[in-house]
Amino acid sequence: MRGSTTQNANKQQILKVTPEEAKQALEDMNLWPFERELTKKVRNKKKKVREIDDLMIKVKKKEIDPTDQQRQKIESRAAVELEISEVESYLQQFKETEKTWQKTA
Repeated sequence: MRGSTTQNANKQQILKVTPEEAKQALEDMNLWPFERELTKKVRNKKKKVREIDDLMIKVKKKEIDPTDQQRQKIESRAAVELEISEVESYLQQFKETEKTWQKTA
């Protein structure tokens, strides 16, 4: 009995993956480790921006009175956007270098 409960729990965890997440996981498998890390970093930073945007909406609607920590998070949005731009430029440079390398190999 215990094994079947574990199997059901594993199936439920598998089912929680959205089609977008599954597609991203498959794409990540075909990337160089450096490229995979940069892609992961961009994805995490974009998630942080979405969280900040959600927080900003709640503040504007006066659903919450932001704490000092939440204010700092909101104020950090521009810096996070800059980080995304930087990492995306590194990723683009890597991809261009990889294409050049593949042509010469």
